[in-house]
Amino acid sequence: MEVWSIIANRMYYALYHAVSAPLIKDNYKTSTHKGVMSLFNLHYVRTGIFTREEGALLGSIFAFRQGND
Repeated sequence: MEVWSIIANRMYYALYHAVSAPLIKDNYKTSTHKGVMSLFNLHYVRTGIFTREEGALLGSIFAFRQGND
């Protein structure tokens, strides 16, 4: 596995768990990674709690990770 793939994987899971925390705290439930991304964007990015750039970062890391698996 290339070093950038390992880095992207670790970054993705760090961000995944970081955005899962407020979802859990606010009782939003999903069983998929895409669901976490969707709920995060809906409840925290679109409402202005996080910026669009911050929301896009999770999507970019997820796409990079998917392309390297």
